Amino acid sequence: MTKLSKILNRIWPQSIILFVVILVIITNFEAGKYITGGDNLHTEFNSVVNLKRSLFSVWQEYQGLGLLGGMGHASDLPRQLFLLPLSFILPDSLIRWFWTFLTLFIGTVGAFYLIRKSISSFWTEDLLKVNLLALSGSLFYLLNLSTVQSYFTPFEVFTAHFAFLPWMILASLNYFEISNARGDKRGRAPDSAQASESSTSTGGRETFGRTPSKRKDLLILSLVMLISTPASYVPTLFVVYLLASIIVALFYFQKTRVYLFTFIKHFLVIFLINSFWLLPFIFFTLTSSDINVSAKINQMATEGIYLQNKEFGGIKDVVLLKGFWFNNIEPDLEGSYSYMMASWRSHLANPIISVIGYSLFAVVVLGVVFAIRKRSKLGLVAVGIFALSIFMLTTATPPFSWINDFLRVYVPLFGQIFRFPFTKFSILFSLSFSILFPLGILFLAKLIKRNSIHSHIAFFLVSVFLMIIFVFPIFRGNLFYQREKLKIPNEYFQTFDFFREQDPNTRIANFPQYTFWGWSFYDWGYSGSGFLWYGIEQPILDRAFDVWSPSNENYYWEINHAIYSKNPELFKSALNKYDVNWLVLDKHITSISPKSLFFEEFNLLINEIPEVKKEKEFGSIQIYSFKQKIPHKNFISSLDFMESSNPYEWSGYDQEYVSNGDYLSQEKNNKYNRFFPFRSLFTGKTIDGKNYEIKENAKNIEFVSPLPVYNNSIELEIPSLITQNSTLPISLVASREGSIITVKFRLQAPEVLLKEDKQTKSLWKSVIEKDLLTTNANTNANLKININGVSIFDIPSLKNREEKIIGTTSLTSQAVNSIVLSDAKNSDLDSVEVEGETIKDWFVQDEASIVIKNVKKGSSIIVRILKLNDAYSSLTINPVDKVNKKESFVINCDNFRKDYFSYYIKDEERKKLLELSSKNASPCISFYLPTLDHDSAYLVNVENKNITGRGLHFWVLNEDQKTPLIDTYFEKSKKEQNSQVILPPMEKFGKSYSLHLDNISIGNTASGNLIGNINIHPIPYYFITNLNLVDSSASPLEFGKQKFEVSHPNQSLYVIKPDKQEGFVLSLSQSYSPYWKAYEINVKCPADAKALAGRQISNVKCLLTETFPFIFGEEIQNHVKLNNWKNGWIVDDSNVQCPADAKALAGRQMSNVKCQIVIVFLPQYFEYIGFGLLVFTLTVLSISLLKNKRLASN
Repeated sequence: MTKLSKILNRIWPQSIILFVVILVIITNFEAGKYITGGDNLHTEFNSVVNLKRSLFSVWQEYQGLGLLGGMGHASDLPRQLFLLPLSFILPDSLIRWFWTFLTLFIGTVGAFYLIRKSISSFWTEDLLKVNLLALSGSLFYLLNLSTVQSYFTPFEVFTAHFAFLPWMILASLNYFEISNARGDKRGRAPDSAQASESSTSTGGRETFGRTPSKRKDLLILSLVMLISTPASYVPTLFVVYLLASIIVALFYFQKTRVYLFTFIKHFLVIFLINSFWLLPFIFFTLTSSDINVSAKINQMATEGIYLQNKEFGGIKDVVLLKGFWFNNIEPDLEGSYSYMMASWRSHLANPIISVIGYSLFAVVVLGVVFAIRKRSKLGLVAVGIFALSIFMLTTATPPFSWINDFLRVYVPLFGQIFRFPFTKFSILFSLSFSILFPLGILFLAKLIKRNSIHSHIAFFLVSVFLMIIFVFPIFRGNLFYQREKLKIPNEYFQTFDFFREQDPNTRIANFPQYTFWGWSFYDWGYSGSGFLWYGIEQPILDRAFDVWSPSNENYYWEINHAIYSKNPELFKSALNKYDVNWLVLDKHITSISPKSLFFEEFNLLINEIPEVKKEKEFGSIQIYSFKQKIPHKNFISSLDFMESSNPYEWSGYDQEYVSNGDYLSQEKNNKYNRFFPFRSLFTGKTIDGKNYEIKENAKNIEFVSPLPVYNNSIELEIPSLITQNSTLPISLVASREGSIITVKFRLQAPEVLLKEDKQTKSLWKSVIEKDLLTTNANTNANLKININGVSIFDIPSLKNREEKIIGTTSLTSQAVNSIVLSDAKNSDLDSVEVEGETIKDWFVQDEASIVIKNVKKGSSIIVRILKLNDAYSSLTINPVDKVNKKESFVINCDNFRKDYFSYYIKDEERKKLLELSSKNASPCISFYLPTLDHDSAYLVNVENKNITGRGLHFWVLNEDQKTPLIDTYFEKSKKEQNSQVILPPMEKFGKSYSLHLDNISIGNTASGNLIGNINIHPIPYYFITNLNLVDSSASPLEFGKQKFEVSHPNQSLYVIKPDKQEGFVLSLSQSYSPYWKAYEINVKCPADAKALAGRQISNVKCLLTETFPFIFGEEIQNHVKLNNWKNGWIVDDSNVQCPADAKALAGRQMSNVKCQIVIVFLPQYFEYIGFGLLVFTLTVLSISLLKNKRLASN
């Protein structure tokens, strides 16, 4: 046999795999297009910048306001390093294509070697037969629905998981197998040794006729782990591998010391190799995992996503490897929703295709039986992996579903991590299929006694033919979603080039900001989480990052409120507060409600802000600069004056910053210069967890907030009602004096009360009366008063000198108020028109200040508001009446889930409630509210009760702007509850909202909810939120201006050289974390100061001091939160004074040598330690192997 024929004889299976992969490439690749969309890592857009981000990945500076990385960001380093040289050869558009197709080949070849090892461990009758069986299994790994769904919207993480999972399991198997061979006290050989020495390969490596090398396998394991780390970018996939490797370890279990050491070394090496990304991730999990769980996006999506997975958790879908992707929908370019996998749904609708799929699974089941009968460890490992995967995926199949549901209820983090069980376990499941499938063929061949080579060739051809038929759309160009194969408009690359010329340490706010969902759709086809930041070094305030940072999310709520209330002052305030330097408006972004994008309104808004200047326009992309009130240098600035105020968790606007500028956010139990009892009334994030209470009775609404303890006198500042609110609550009072009937207005400003020691006393109230209309009548029967044509009140019969309140309503200070007094025949008896300015003059009320002497523990402040009853701005909606009168209708609002829904009128506790119930449908009801003005705020109270399944989905639509002002789910309470939502004041002159309630059911999980009355009342939002307590004993911070030099070599390090030896407030424009630390060091290391007075300053000392300031420096302890989001330090004079013994050097005064301040993000050192452990581990293993080889050769 010639050398070439020997090579061909060894590589023909790999060649067939390559041929099939090439067929996939030919039928799916589209030249000149990018493969982009969904979640993507476009690191090729700026390879060097993205590589640096991975090297210093613990603090994700580019993600908006900066945040602690919550994923395995550094794990992508091997992939980036591999692609780096290719980025100089291939055009950017080919990089992701190349990587994606390469992973298909690597994974399939890895599966081939793993399967061949599994078969040859107990059966080596003929190498050709073994190869045919292994090849059929590996092609199964390539040609199945799990692979299709993993690549349909290819994310580097999942394609890497597909590529390297077989290799990782193979490396673990090899190591445990050889260790077992060494550790067997009876000298029994491992499974693979049962084969004859003529077998040339197990798992692609020579194992017979030589001494197995434990050290070599441990080194191979470590290298495979290192190469495979890109799959751990989503760390859950690393957990999936760990579970698989534990199964491997369990099936190789021995009660020996050797096994124990093997087990420890195996998992220790895995930990050490992965520690450079794993240590930071463990730190995030222990300190910040609740951030991800509580993010608005996940609050809204987690349960729904799990239910979508559960929809395919029945055994009939699991065995076909079908997942939630088959029911996933997206809007097309015209805005119409359709199934993403429409072509695949049509294909699988053919019963013949389903029969093929179930037939292939039947062979897998035979493989399970065969593996158990043979008791091959490798086969049993596959059975164990099969069992684990089927447990995690059969979320709708008892008893597995019961355990899954239990864990999700009582371990919320489990529910968050495995909300996508299909994406996490489907590849592992398909790998177990691919191992067991050839075992099933072998079992079948033995059963029917067709074990000849010709029979095996026939089995191979038939099985591959069936696989191809089953996934035939792959070969018709449908491996990828069509919206993933796109031409990216050149203007994006022009934008990349523009920002390459700008200061990288500036911040970009991207627009539009019309939704909290971190998923965007573009008119050129893209749909996904975004890509700009891969080509732009500057941080971008995008919604994709909100799930990892409450500061990022709070920015969204504030900027969104400013834009859609059309308030340039609030908009400018938010840009200043969050240190924004650039505005980028992308008009390629689309929405199913185009009006909500606010393109024209956005341009009108910024035209009113002189600090905004247009810099560039590339097609549909507009770039503006914004001149900061206090500019920062490398994200560092100095503040000279600031008050302290109480912090808030979530808000749509920051009253303290709007009114007073920069402030210090003191934590609880600290003294505040200014304390806002109702710091935030915001319910856009969640309606739960309010730090205030709302109480109602027939006449009033009360807002109640606890107060901190004050042992000194404080001032309660009462804002002006008329300047803060455009509508004024009034009582209409009618009185009779003889035959004269008089109607007057009584302005009742909110009353402020203090509750202390169970005693409630009034602190401030204002009642202003104004005569309005009079008429001379012998009787007042059937008299009516009409306010602005919408609020009509009957005047009751009055006795002489009797006075009655006939109703409560509001007047506006922004328009003319028309008031008409009429009789029973609707004849006008008297009328008056009152200008808005006149209203202001009538009810002028200046700000007031009330002194309060001491505030005891447990005290609270109360704002009591008059409840209106005008049936115009104050409404009561009875859903039962609306349905009975056919003014509102219950319909199915899901066009794709139409199984079952119903509604009933139910009597419960003497109330008539509307019950909605559904299974795989979404009955909904809506109420149009055309009378509500947008510049007023409203308290919305919804009576509801959950019966089963999901709580009610409640959202409020701004009908003018077509944007949802509120979008939330009510708590799943089994008792009747009042869900209270506050609609904040929005744009002037806007009008009309609509309320929507959806009873959403996905799959077989039924939903049922009861809806009672919906009550809506206007509230003086700005009056309540502006109310504040001033403590004169807590002095504001005052310092002089400080200048400094700043160097910022990486994301986690700043070196500041103050110009003056004076104290100041140091501001770091990164979201607050207690793990940012500032240190004063006494070494100055500028590049131009290498020598001073004839002496060389040690660059090594400088490097060590700046690298380890926590060792060589002194910590600046006063670390504070500024503006409720960023880091600050109160730097005393002592922190910027050089020590006395350093004032003179070589006889010269060093007054120009100032002490330095080094700021570091301490968790970054976990990654440094991990790199050290990685290098140490590979070095020790390599030296150990070389040393062992030398000993063997000697």
